[in-house]
Amino acid sequence: MKLLVVLLLLGILAPIASAQSRPRIVTLGPGPGECPALLETNPFRRGLVQAGWDPQRTITLERRCFQEFGQLRGIVASRPAVIVVWGPAVFTLKEMVTTIPVVFADVGDPVQYGIVATLARPGGNFTGFAGLANQLNAKRLGILREILPALTRVGILANPDYRPHALQIGELKQIAPKLGFTVTVYEARNRPEVEAAIRTMSQAGEGTILVLADSIFVTLRAHITESALKHRLPCAVPFPNFVAAGGLFSYAADYIDMDRRVAGYVDKILKGAKPADLPVEQPTTFELVINLKTANALGLTIPQSLLQRADQVLE
Repeated sequence: MKLLVVLLLLGILAPIASAQSRPRIVTLGPGPGECPALLETNPFRRGLVQAGWDPQRTITLERRCFQEFGQLRGIVASRPAVIVVWGPAVFTLKEMVTTIPVVFADVGDPVQYGIVATLARPGGNFTGFAGLANQLNAKRLGILREILPALTRVGILANPDYRPHALQIGELKQIAPKLGFTVTVYEARNRPEVEAAIRTMSQAGEGTILVLADSIFVTLRAHITESALKHRLPCAVPFPNFVAAGGLFSYAADYIDMDRRVAGYVDKILKGAKPADLPVEQPTTFELVINLKTANALGLTIPQSLLQRADQVLE
């Protein structure tokens, strides 16, 4: 009988011990509405599997979402082997994490933002993938000029609490006049402020909206695109999921490719590489997605040359 009890205990405890010994990777994303499980088709998860890691046996993958940055303290205190972060939480993590390896994705200019020392030699415990926000915003303005040759006024939707937006706005104010645009900034942090900002843009006579990349705006993308369409304002957006929600077009890095590359960095760190020695990389492939249904609803004609360049056209 005693032998049977011992064997039963071993059967229960062995999987627990095994789970505790696996490297634990925590991936961070914004609010609960944007917290899908890491399904087998997820490019980050697939990248780890292709590198030889088994989420059921050799590693533990946790998807965490948060609404307040204060929630990050508990995540950090749990001491995961690696933290992977998409979005503005990287700035708070920089202030509270000094030893846990952190791999970030889509951080516009991590040197200018103080996340790493240099792109080639990040130093410290942070590395990852830059987002080229300034260059992509300039490209989006250029596409607006192709679609709307007579356009003169652009309203910029920005989050005043997201520090990279101030830097991006400074760049846009230098770039816009060269393309014949006058830009005005409208700030929003939540749904009521988004709707008020877009209503004010319409009343002020803005010709279109340029939405800056921000996790809060991702969460509110349906409200942003619906309000823009209601006020007859073409909406240039930062990500393809905004276009699927009704935005006019997006021009962005290929995030499936970026997620795979993030998995490659996690693999290297789990095998002993130090973040300080892994250079920050930049996107190498980009996607133009156009919503032709939205264009038709706004009475816009998308130039054939632009449609031919598009990676995806939603009809």
